[in-house]
Amino acid sequence: MLENRGLTEERRLTGRKLIALDPARDRAATERTLSSFGLGVTSASELRGAVGEAAMRQSDVVVFDNLHMMLIPQQSPETASAVSALRDEGSILAVEDEGYVYAVGAPAVGRALRDYLHGYREGVTGLAGRLLGGEAAAALASGRRASAARRMGPGATLPAGPTRADGRGACGARAAGPESLDPAALGFDEARFTWGLQAIGAHRSRFTGEGIRIAILDTGLDMAHPDFDQRRIVTHAVVEQEVDDWHGHGTHTAGTACGPVPSTVRYSVSPRYGVAPRAELHVCKVLDNCGVGTDGTILAGINWALEQRCRVISLSLGSFSAQPLSVYEAAGRRALELNALIVAAAGNESKRHLGRGPRPCLSPANAASILSVAALDPSLAVAYFSNGGKVDIAAPGTSVYSSYSCQSYRCLDGTSMATPHVAGVAALLMQAHPNATAGEIWTMLTSTARKLDAGPSDVGAGLVQAPV
Repeated sequence: MLENRGLTEERRLTGRKLIALDPARDRAATERTLSSFGLGVTSASELRGAVGEAAMRQSDVVVFDNLHMMLIPQQSPETASAVSALRDEGSILAVEDEGYVYAVGAPAVGRALRDYLHGYREGVTGLAGRLLGGEAAAALASGRRASAARRMGPGATLPAGPTRADGRGACGARAAGPESLDPAALGFDEARFTWGLQAIGAHRSRFTGEGIRIAILDTGLDMAHPDFDQRRIVTHAVVEQEVDDWHGHGTHTAGTACGPVPSTVRYSVSPRYGVAPRAELHVCKVLDNCGVGTDGTILAGINWALEQRCRVISLSLGSFSAQPLSVYEAAGRRALELNALIVAAAGNESKRHLGRGPRPCLSPANAASILSVAALDPSLAVAYFSNGGKVDIAAPGTSVYSSYSCQSYRCLDGTSMATPHVAGVAALLMQAHPNATAGEIWTMLTSTARKLDAGPSDVGAGLVQAPV
């Protein structure tokens, strides 16, 4: 999606606290301190990393073991005393306010409407959870998948949503500004491969990402999409909704990172749009169907992905933060220690076409330990909406064709679309260099990038390139 006008530079807080713990401290000792104040503690390890919003709401403290972090859902005298005691013990590195996080490309809303929608979302989520809990929710999900399977029976016509003259899915709604360049006009024949795959060389690579686990942390995945119905997919929903994607953003980013080779699916798709088609796909729904989550849901998703031993974690989401948040910096470092690489979108708030300088990179991409991705158009110039500053690398981010919700396909713009290109290439490199560490893969990504005319604050090391 083109422009995330739902974001403002005023960081919207949830009232919850995030705490980065000293990894050298014994976790059991930390939990004993918390318990000594009568606090109910939920550890992610007890749930095999699968912490959800229900546990966050019902617990006094949630511990993300893999990340050495805690979430305090509600402030109380007991939690304040426990935090003070942990400070005295030297267990705490940082305490930060939790904020809301958005799919990069959220719809345009003003502050008053945004506040109303947040309240509406919380009310509807709670009501739906009560009405459709347990067996009813499972039946609803099963019924939707069965219905989709009936629609997609032999000889069925694949629904593709609104189409353009060339038959491809319609591009997402655009804010006022220049239209995206037509890839065909710049020499890209997309009959077999999207222009993005051609620009990064993925169509020539002999690597497929096989054996590498990629985690897509987003709005979920359309589980009824025919391009994924023969795929083994590991899923988890942190938000209190089924993992099915009713937004579209998550299905699009998952498709770009590791959508299939057309000949391997029942309903052949042309062009191929997935960078690493044989990677093992892990989908974590950290944003709801409105494209909204929190720092806590994102960190819970990262913790889950690390528990699943994913090597690449793709984040096409963000929020404004004047300074990088310590919790994301710590999460990025911890991922690298566990041989995983976090890749995140720089953001779409710039208006370069109006002669204005780029807006700063969003959080969590602005953390030094997280690989930040800018967007390019088919001329390989920086996209006019792409944020700048702390940028590490660039990838195709306009007119990007991929899978979408409701078993369809769409062509979208945004650094959200550039990020999974880089995540997919990281998986290819990990397959090509099975003994390389995540830190070494980061270096390979930047050292092999194609140099561009723009400066490093706009495109980082340049255009990401797939190994041949």
